[in-house]
Amino acid sequence: MSHLAFARKYRPRTFAEVVGQEAIADALKGAVSRGQTAPVYLFSGSHGVGKTSMARIFAKALDCPNQDGGEPCLTCETCKSIDLGEALDVIEIDAASNRKIEDARRIRENVLYRPQAAPFKVYILDEVHQLTREAFDALLKTFEEAPSHVRFVLATTELHKVPTTIRSRSQVFHFRRATREDVERRLGQIAGDEQVEIDPAALSLITRRARGSMRDAQKMLDQVVTLGAGEGRAVGTADVARLLGAFTSERIERLLGAIASGKGDVLLAEVAGHIAEGGQVATFLDELMDALRAALYLQTCGAESPVLDDFAYERAPLIQLAEALSPEALLLGLSLLADAEQKLRLAREPRVLLEVCLVRLARAGELRPLGEVLARLERLEQALGAPPAEAAVGGPPGRGRGARSSPPEVSGARTSGGPAPTSALSPHPQPPAARSARGQDPSPPRGEAH
Repeated sequence: MSHLAFARKYRPRTFAEVVGQEAIADALKGAVSRGQTAPVYLFSGSHGVGKTSMARIFAKALDCPNQDGGEPCLTCETCKSIDLGEALDVIEIDAASNRKIEDARRIRENVLYRPQAAPFKVYILDEVHQLTREAFDALLKTFEEAPSHVRFVLATTELHKVPTTIRSRSQVFHFRRATREDVERRLGQIAGDEQVEIDPAALSLITRRARGSMRDAQKMLDQVVTLGAGEGRAVGTADVARLLGAFTSERIERLLGAIASGKGDVLLAEVAGHIAEGGQVATFLDELMDALRAALYLQTCGAESPVLDDFAYERAPLIQLAEALSPEALLLGLSLLADAEQKLRLAREPRVLLEVCLVRLARAGELRPLGEVLARLERLEQALGAPPAEAAVGGPPGRGRGARSSPPEVSGARTSGGPAPTSALSPHPQPPAARSARGQDPSPPRGEAH
């Protein structure tokens, strides 16, 4: 028996099964039930948030002969054929590989034909931002004056690349990333249906690695259950960390403690252990960056802030790091990690790049806030007897504010009755011939015969 991936097996089939996008599901269901659907819809959001799944549910609701309140029945031949990808009137097109103007012209010609077995012919264009400018221009009139039997659903992960002329002719829906609670709840339901016992801490670890993508979370759970679960034993955090290269709470605590205490040797040892376990440098950077972000949020927003819920970290190591480092030091650490992440793709030895970054990160505690440095300078000026105001302006010490200032004397200025001494600004004295050559003819000395 072939294995069906969790991302496909547990893909939502009705609007009621959608997790994390309830507002969009209710809007589309209401439009279908009232018969007031728009010709073109544009779904925008990051990968794995349910854009294509929502488009398929919308197509089933439009064409299902037994739809009830905007929900498809899932039992008719139309719903079954759409679920299997065999419906002739629901055309899914990958715009990344069908992006030329010839492909757009083919769509423009085919929309004129009426559907064969359903009320609507539905076109689902995935990654629509990959279309060329010419292809967008060719479809512009079709989107604006689409036939009554045609509906378009455009999906994109980069909305800013879709021309404004296309967006103005579409109903745009922005898909958000799923929250940690939504992902954990869905993964728990899948584990229960598969009769797999999994530790709640392991679910939290998978959720953190998924970064709000429901599809990625289901894929990781499938990987852990398939490869890590033995007969009669539960899946724990060790299985997830080993298979996905994720950080356990113990490793996070050791890393944050090493940064707070400035122990670069501990950081290098953790890198060595991570690589020995088969982990990747990019994963190490991502996990450590998330931990520093959580510490920054805790330092800025407080330990009870809801923005920390998405990280699912223990509060104790975060508090330790937030108390040990200043906000400037945390920002410097995040900047170092972000720069290393940018350079990673071009580095010949990614591990060396990571180790250099971590050694510099271990010294982040030496950074002092700017206000503290200025306060020290002010105390030093006061101890030396220089008024802070005059020192800030740059005036000479000991002079009153209202005193007139005379121009400073220039070293080497010529005095009456004597030759000009050597100046610090002009280290080499010039002979009279040189001055004469510049048009300064010196007068002969008195008493010399002409």
